[in-house]
Amino acid sequence: MTETLDTIKFTPEKSKQIALARLDLIHKWLEFRRKTNNKLQADYDFVNLQNASNSHLFQVIGKISRGSLHRWHAMLGGTDDYQKLLPQYKYASVNDYRTCLTDEEIKIFMGLLLHPNRISIGKATALTKYKLREQGQSFIPADITFRRYAMWFKNNNYDQWSQIYFLDNGDSLGTIFEDFKRNTNLSNDLYKNKEKQKLFEENINSVYDKINNFTVRETKNSNIINLPSKKYINELVNFEKHQELLYEKVRNELTILVEKNSEIVVDDSTQILKRLLRLIQIASNPKLVDESYTNITNKEKKLNELVGTIINNQEKCIIWSNFIENVDYFTKKYAEYKAVKIHGKMTIEDRNRSVEKFKKDDYKILIATPQAAKEGLTLTMANHVIFYDRGFSLDDYLQAQDRIHRISQKKTCYVYNIMIENSIDTWVDTLLDAKKASAALAQGDITIEEYQNISNYSFGKIIKSILKME
Repeated sequence: MTETLDTIKFTPEKSKQIALARLDLIHKWLEFRRKTNNKLQADYDFVNLQNASNSHLFQVIGKISRGSLHRWHAMLGGTDDYQKLLPQYKYASVNDYRTCLTDEEIKIFMGLLLHPNRISIGKATALTKYKLREQGQSFIPADITFRRYAMWFKNNNYDQWSQIYFLDNGDSLGTIFEDFKRNTNLSNDLYKNKEKQKLFEENINSVYDKINNFTVRETKNSNIINLPSKKYINELVNFEKHQELLYEKVRNELTILVEKNSEIVVDDSTQILKRLLRLIQIASNPKLVDESYTNITNKEKKLNELVGTIINNQEKCIIWSNFIENVDYFTKKYAEYKAVKIHGKMTIEDRNRSVEKFKKDDYKILIATPQAAKEGLTLTMANHVIFYDRGFSLDDYLQAQDRIHRISQKKTCYVYNIMIENSIDTWVDTLLDAKKASAALAQGDITIEEYQNISNYSFGKIIKSILKME
């Protein structure tokens, strides 16, 4: 007798890989948490490190959240049984690996989700379910099933590759994402290898050549939307003396770790990424690492100067920091300007309340983390954004600054990057510029000649200097 689908018991190899990777990640997370008293911040640090890495675990699992870690830990129930972490997929046959959505459901859903009108996940889900009912389908997947598929799709693909793959099944950019990623990846050794630079530029430039005959890209520079200009200002400061001592201490520990590995593996070592994040924390606010630190850094002094000037000009500003402690601290510090805040520990209701207050004339400052407020908000009542620190994500940086550079903005927009000279800030700045330039070339926003005039591969050299490898 033929078995029904419900009675078939098997574990696809990919499911096993995901479960084992989740188990490995839980072990790393627990070890990471044991080294600090602030468990909440440890969680956020670990998530940021994992999501910014190019490790094997990231390639298998994709981006994670703090909730995912706690959920998987609870699922284990104190055991090391990886089978408890197996993805909950349905299968049409032993050889068919896919999510709970059928091919037809995926086709309808993704057709809506990738529509040029940028339909939200919620609306795409509702419209898909409506269309399935119209077609007479009796079983309709739950909303969370569509949302999980959308997040899986986003986490495991580069935006451009995934959208084009959906349209042509890989005819233009290939069928294997890892091959595409390998050929278009900014590696640390590009600065010293002209041939590799040339190949990288050819690969990036070919992306647009392969898709420009059937795609149209509209940006803020397409002259369809007239927006005020946006000006970038880098504010460079020096280390405060005790801040520099702490920075060098962590930097020296990082150097020892790297030398044990005999080569730079920044993208693949959680420990190294953890130390790099520590350097970013110290450059931002040493108190994040050493609670006994009480001095005022030159970064904070520069921030006070910028805020004072903006307020005196009767304008508003948004201050961005990746660290919740900074957001809380500066909200209290600038209470006289009725500063409000947004970060991941706040409820949606409290975040919305902060936005509504910031719209009022007497609320002059919004302080936020990019992770909690980079998307979906129009904050054109301000025309200044100040990045007190930045992470490795170009998307976080661009989305955060564009909260003020939107329709209804009438004033010139100013983007300030406060950086400590000859520090990790310099590497982050150069890395983000390199990512931005290569993305512009891949999307056809600039020509290869324009790219070559602005390209800068020195991020690889800078990180070697930070790690004292040269």
